[in-house]
Amino acid sequence: MDAVLSAYSPDLARRVWMSVGGGFSGATVWKGMAPDGSAVALKKWPAGFPADRLCVIHHWMRAVADLPFVPRIVPNRSGETVVQSAGRLWDLSTWLPGIPDSHPTDERLAAACRALAEFHRRTAVIPADAGQPRFTEIPAVRRRLALFGSYRSWQAENARPPVTAHTGLNAACAEAFSLLPQVLPELGRVLQLWRGQMLPAFPCLCDVHTGHVLFTGDSVAGVIDYGAMKIDHPAVDLARYLGAATTGDAGRLNVGLDAYRRSGPPVEVPAQLVELLDRSGTAGGLANWLLRISAGHPIEDPKTVARRMARMLSRLADSPGGTPALM
Repeated sequence: MDAVLSAYSPDLARRVWMSVGGGFSGATVWKGMAPDGSAVALKKWPAGFPADRLCVIHHWMRAVADLPFVPRIVPNRSGETVVQSAGRLWDLSTWLPGIPDSHPTDERLAAACRALAEFHRRTAVIPADAGQPRFTEIPAVRRRLALFGSYRSWQAENARPPVTAHTGLNAACAEAFSLLPQVLPELGRVLQLWRGQMLPAFPCLCDVHTGHVLFTGDSVAGVIDYGAMKIDHPAVDLARYLGAATTGDAGRLNVGLDAYRRSGPPVEVPAQLVELLDRSGTAGGLANWLLRISAGHPIEDPKTVARRMARMLSRLADSPGGTPALM
């Protein structure tokens, strides 16, 4: 960490640094406090994260950096925004105030969706990267169908779910292993209905869950963690946030969608697409955990993973017959 800080202003070495976690990706974040109370965030990115991809994400973030809820990337003394040290990528950004809310009120839900609309209005006009068409098949739909195919191939060769040393995680894996064959065929059928539909695509967050939206009062003070950002349709952001924030409550989902639409988003976002991406993303999350665990990826916090899988299972089980009525 000292070698990374030396690439920046000497002021950083005099700050008080504390680890504030990182999440399942393998990233680690530190908060650096100055005597005047200001703070910055230093992030060590997951092993293997591509430097060129991080540079593109920084380019997109700089294009919308005047939005008050977007962290500003701080360049080092050489003017670069990415530092490489000990085989990992690091970056520095401003620290945003506020606290996350996993069960936001309607007021906060609407505020978050208005912020997403504002974010999408700005990213929709960022010049497209070479080879990235403005109109394309929905990337999130393609990703889910590919994941479902990989999972079905894996399950066809495995008669039992993966087993770990954690009893609670084993129970979640067993339930997911039993439920997914009931859910994936219908979800795959509905996803296929969206194949071939050419819709607008531009930089989206793609993983904006409730822990990534920070509030001060009923206002959005920050939207953090841009590591999943990619070209996609904005429905993917609404599905990720509203799915987590409303846990499938149709009335509250409509509160968020109405706030988004009244804020003048750059494109129309069909409610049925949001619901489809939410449900298929939930099923895909379960499938991905089973594939990761089966492949032997280390699980640093199995208790938290088991809780997350339990929430996903509850979401899918709430749908009649285990599948959503989407079309």
